[in-house]
Amino acid sequence: MERLGEITGVEWTHIPFKSGPEAVFALTRGDVDLMAQTAEWVASVRDGTLRLVNVFTGERMKGFEDAPTLVEEGYDLIAPSILSVVGPKGMPANVVKTLGDAFEKAMASKDFHKCTDQFGLKADFKNAQEFREYIQDTVDKWGALTTEIGNSNQ
Repeated sequence: MERLGEITGVEWTHIPFKSGPEAVFALTRGDVDLMAQTAEWVASVRDGTLRLVNVFTGERMKGFEDAPTLVEEGYDLIAPSILSVVGPKGMPANVVKTLGDAFEKAMASKDFHKCTDQFGLKADFKNAQEFREYIQDTVDKWGALTTEIGNSNQ
C-alpha cells in the first residue's frame, strides 16, 4: 500500500490489526475504508460482503477474474508474496532436498490446488536455490521502502 501511495500520491494511514480476520471485520464494519490483505478476505468477497477492487499480482487471480491487476490499471506495481516454509540455518543439504521434493510433489496434487483455490492463493513452487534468489531479488526491490517506512514510523 505504501508503494501504491507513492505512485498515486495518496497518503494512507496504516492501521495495524492482530490478524487478517480482525482487519476484514473492521472493513466490513466500516472502521476502515480499504485494506490490502492476503486470503482472509476471500469468503467475504465470495459472499458479496466485500468487493475486490484490484489485485497486486502479475495476473488476475483464479476465481476473481473480474478484479484487474494494478498493472492493468496503469500502475507499475506487483507486490511480492512470500508464503513459504523455511528451516534453520545450516540445515543439511540432503534434508533440504528431501523436504523440497516432498513439498514440490504435494504442491502438484489435486488436493493442494483445491485448497489454494479455496483461499484464492497461487501456488508457485521454488526449490531452495530459486527461493534464495527470489528473496534476494525481493530485498533488492523492496528493502529501501521497508527501511524508509520503518524509519518514518519511529
